[in-house]
Amino acid sequence: MTDAPDSPLAASDLPEIVRKIRARTPARLLAGRAGAAYRTATQLKLREDHAAARDAVRAELNLDEIVGSAFVERWSLFEVRTQARDKDEYLLRPDLGRHFDAASRAEIAKRCTHGNDLQIAIGDGLSVPAVAAQVPALLPLLIEGAQARGWKVGQTFAIRHCRVGVLNEIGELLDPKVAVLLIGERPGLAPWWAGRCG
Repeated sequence: MTDAPDSPLAASDLPEIVRKIRARTPARLLAGRAGAAYRTATQLKLREDHAAARDAVRAELNLDEIVGSAFVERWSLFEVRTQARDKDEYLLRPDLGRHFDAASRAEIAKRCTHGNDLQIAIGDGLSVPAVAAQVPALLPLLIEGAQARGWKVGQTFAIRHCRVGVLNEIGELLDPKVAVLLIGERPGLAPWWAGRCG
C-alpha cells in the first residue's frame, strides 16, 4: 500500500542525502503532508509517542518492578526520596526534587560510607521507563569497571522524585571523589526515548 495517499514517503523515493540524514536521527523528517497538516498515519504516530512520553513522566519508581527483586538484592539497593511528596509536587516544584527529605538524609548517612572514590545513585527523573531500560545493564558495568581499577565504590541507592541538582547533597553528605547519577531523562516524542537514561 505504498501508493496510498496516507502512506509515508518511501525511502526509495528520497534522495540519498535525505535517506542518510533520516537514518541518523529519530526526528520526523520529510514525513509527508496532506494539505497543511501531517498525514493521518504520521499524526497518529505522533499522538502515540506523546502519550507514551506523558506516561513515562507520570510513572512512579518501584525498584522491584522496574529492575527486578534479584537485581535489587544483588546490589543491596535501597530507596530514598526528595522533599517532593508526590509526582504532582515534583513536577510543579523542581526545587524540591533537588533536596532529600530529613528521613532520607538520615538513611543515607546510616547506610552509606563516606569519602569513596565513586558514589552512584539512581534517580527516577522524568522517565522511569528509561531507568528500567538502562540501569540493569549500566550499573554492573560501572561498579565492576571501577572496582577493577581499584576504586572504592559506595553503596548505590535509588532516589524517588529526583532532579539532577540532588548531586550537590550527595556530595555534601558522602564526600565522594566522583558522584554519578543515573537519571531518567525527559522523554521526547520518538520511539527511542524509552531506551535512554541520561
